[in-house]
Amino acid sequence: MSRPVGPDCQPPKRRFILARRQRLAREGVWRFKPRWSGLLDLDGLAAPQSRAIDTALKVVYDLSPRISLAGGCRIFDDGADNDELCTFERFDHAMLSLTWRFG
Repeated sequence: MSRPVGPDCQPPKRRFILARRQRLAREGVWRFKPRWSGLLDLDGLAAPQSRAIDTALKVVYDLSPRISLAGGCRIFDDGADNDELCTFERFDHAMLSLTWRFG
């Protein structure tokens, strides 16, 4: 949902206020049982005019040393507030993935 910027355009209170563009990329893996692990993947980009954050939380099961099955949720949150546009969106969805590692 986009609308022109005006006096009534109020972004969410969780808005980033940064002096320059900044990038964040982190990944964490926690092996809590043999063949089972948890995965947190975070990517973000922020600037004074806009931001984008992509986060995934998955539970991974290793079917074999080269093949794994994972399921979890992904959240993508972005927004812009500049002279021409004021917009903020959030997309949440479930995901299922199959990974096959070569080599």
